Amino acid sequence: MRSINYTNHAWVGVLENKTFLKNAVIIISLVVFIIPLSQKKAFAQRSFFMERPKLAMDLSFEYEKDIRSGPFTDRETITRKYIEKLDIETFGWVYHPALLIFRLGYLPEWEQSVQIEQGADRRISKPFLNGYFTEFTFLKYKPYTLILSANKDSTTTRSNFAERSKSETDTYGARLLLKYPILPTNLSFFHTEGVKTGFYEAENRKDQILMNMRHDKYLGTTVLDTSYFDSTDTTQQDTIETNQFRAALNNNYYFTEEKDVVLNSILGYEERDSTNTVNRRYHILENLRWINTYNLTTNYTLRYDKNNIFDKLKSLPLRTESKSVGFNLTHLLYENLKTTIDLDARENNSSSARNDIYGSRVDFNYTRRIPSGVLNLASGFDYRIFDTRPRGDTILVIDEPLVLQDGVTTFLVHENINPASIVIEDEIGHRFIEGIDYTIVTRGSQTGIKPEDSSSITDTGKILTVDYEYRAPAFDYSSFGQSYGINLSLWKIWRFYYLLSLSKQKFISGDPPESLNDDSFHTAGAEVEWKWNKAMLEWNDQYTDTVPTKKWTFTDIITLRPNDRSFWTFSAKYGETRFKDTLDLDKSMGFKSGFQMLAGERGYWDVQLFFDKISGTTDRITTKGLTSVFEWSYMIYTFNITYDFRHEDDEVADETFNNNYFLFNIKRTLF
Repeated sequence: MRSINYTNHAWVGVLENKTFLKNAVIIISLVVFIIPLSQKKAFAQRSFFMERPKLAMDLSFEYEKDIRSGPFTDRETITRKYIEKLDIETFGWVYHPALLIFRLGYLPEWEQSVQIEQGADRRISKPFLNGYFTEFTFLKYKPYTLILSANKDSTTTRSNFAERSKSETDTYGARLLLKYPILPTNLSFFHTEGVKTGFYEAENRKDQILMNMRHDKYLGTTVLDTSYFDSTDTTQQDTIETNQFRAALNNNYYFTEEKDVVLNSILGYEERDSTNTVNRRYHILENLRWINTYNLTTNYTLRYDKNNIFDKLKSLPLRTESKSVGFNLTHLLYENLKTTIDLDARENNSSSARNDIYGSRVDFNYTRRIPSGVLNLASGFDYRIFDTRPRGDTILVIDEPLVLQDGVTTFLVHENINPASIVIEDEIGHRFIEGIDYTIVTRGSQTGIKPEDSSSITDTGKILTVDYEYRAPAFDYSSFGQSYGINLSLWKIWRFYYLLSLSKQKFISGDPPESLNDDSFHTAGAEVEWKWNKAMLEWNDQYTDTVPTKKWTFTDIITLRPNDRSFWTFSAKYGETRFKDTLDLDKSMGFKSGFQMLAGERGYWDVQLFFDKISGTTDRITTKGLTSVFEWSYMIYTFNITYDFRHEDDEVADETFNNNYFLFNIKRTLF
């Protein structure tokens, strides 16, 4: 008998036999189909029911021609694919719907692919996907319900200037629902295996256990959420093994029957052991919300966070600890003037520094209807004291959230960052590489991250964090911020707005710096929307010691509907950004036009044209393209023809990309 290593979580040994649950699902499928069919009397007694299966057949032909040219590449690739799909789906029950309800589907997919690349041998592949899905629900109407499921499917991600990526995922699992009124509980186990090919190669395996328990009282609710997963991810020869356990206890307690005073308490714990790091963290949160009167609400908050990290690659222990207290008051006067007051204090401790921050903020928001529209006035005042006590020359930042977009530089929060200390990871601990996955961009004292086109760092759903060190300020200071805004809407056609934001530092103690921040941000804009046209103009002026800029953008959108069977849109934009410190100028312009038309009673035609151009000191890219889709249905048949063209010129890299894509698809559906 296999021994269980409780040190590495007791669940792992039980779940190592990955085929057990999968085989159980297959056996149940055989029972569902074979036993009832072998007993004619069962049909007479209606002890088995299966809906007439849905049958669909799908045939596709894809043609793609990709041409890349530049100083370091000169490649032409032609890809032809023939894809056949079959979709058989049904549902039913065995003996009685209260005993077993099932959903079954068989989705095989055949693919024949031919790839011809300049200077290389022809590559022919004939992959086959034995796709399916099954779900069995036992005792649906009982206090205890068991759900077994298994499925295998594939998805294809297409990029205009990169090779398409195909993912195959095999998942099976079980859910146990204990529907007792006092303590309803949901227990789940899922095993997932996935393979990604194409743009980059990746494999992943994940075992996940989830538990949710809930207890409802007359004046409160308590919820316990726990999860454990064990995963192995391999990407570009980089293998990350991760074990993670999370638990969160959340309790809401109402002191009165009117529920105008509620205390929310949260206790959370997380432990993660990956190939690169070991991380243990927990947090405690207490929040009291008190609705004093109809117009007055107050909030009181206490929070404690602790995070212990050991970086295995650097053999470096890291520790952060945070304590905070806060107060919030919201008052509404005559349903027009809303006043908000915030008071907070925070102490941040780490192995490199201690930061004490004390702050207060007051906001006013006034809204009033006028004869021709609505007037909104807003103002805010913020005052904070920063007391920094570094334990060295630099301060360490851990797990700063980072959201990246293709082709966009995202600047980090702090200034004077040491680029060599930057470490970017995703939620499973995969560490990205500078020069391959991203580029570090510096502008003045600011540091930004720009994704590389060939990286998976911007994949959908990717949660990123960044660690880095920045030079510690050797002085204490205060910061006073002000904001003033006006928004005026007239006749539901015009809108004018203006926002002024001011921020100024004041030296308190320590070594006086060469300069203190004295920033101001001006934003003004106008919008007019009349009948088929909407025009927007916005102007921004930023006076700051980091990246002072002045920019403006203009956008115009035209929407026409000549008749009830056609629709046409056209949008154009133009913008300029001037960097005041270097006098560099970035320009962007583009347009997009789309036309849609119904083709008879069963089809439609959609065509889209676009053109974008960016010119500046770091990027000079021109992109243009066309997409046309024609779809027509007749009885059980659906036809689709798609053509897509993309052209891009990168003057900085001296590279040119051309992509032509054609798709013909016919689908036949029977019920």
